[in-house]
Amino acid sequence: MADCAGSRAGGRVDSAPYRNGAAGEDFAKTAYPLLRNAYGLDRLLWGSDWPHTQFEKAQSYAKNRRFIDGLIVDQSERAQVLASPRSLCRF
Repeated sequence: MADCAGSRAGGRVDSAPYRNGAAGEDFAKTAYPLLRNAYGLDRLLWGSDWPHTQFEKAQSYAKNRRFIDGLIVDQSERAQVLASPRSLCRF
């Protein structure tokens, strides 16, 4: 995604850090500020395949929601990322 940053094409904040193994949450915490700075908040959206994760025994919606709440601690910034599909996808 960083290769597209110059075009401001957009990025996706992944809601499934557990898919990246043991270091997934650390990777997401490192990647998020880079994505935010490269694309801007108006070009990021929260993506999820919930509830079809294939990790249902180890994960829950509540656990993943707590993760994004901790990842994007600023409430207005988080609200913008969570609502962005509405404007980016025009629905």
